[in-house]
Amino acid sequence: MKAEVHHGDCLDILRAMKAADVDLVYLDPPFFTQRKQILATRDRNKEFSFDDRWRSITQYASFLSDRLAELHRVLKP
Repeated sequence: MKAEVHHGDCLDILRAMKAADVDLVYLDPPFFTQRKQILATRDRNKEFSFDDRWRSITQYASFLSDRLAELHRVLKP
């Protein structure tokens, strides 16, 4: 079994991949919370965050749609 981990914008990575070449994808998209998400490690030494604010629901839907289309393209039947 061969496993690969890719780091970067998934849309860029997916567009460079061959069609019907992937067995499994895991997706954890932003959820249109319209706020900045912040998570600290248990010891509070490090903090991670991302901005989950969108100009509109249309922009958010377009973001997801583009990525879902590419995920569908690269997944094996």
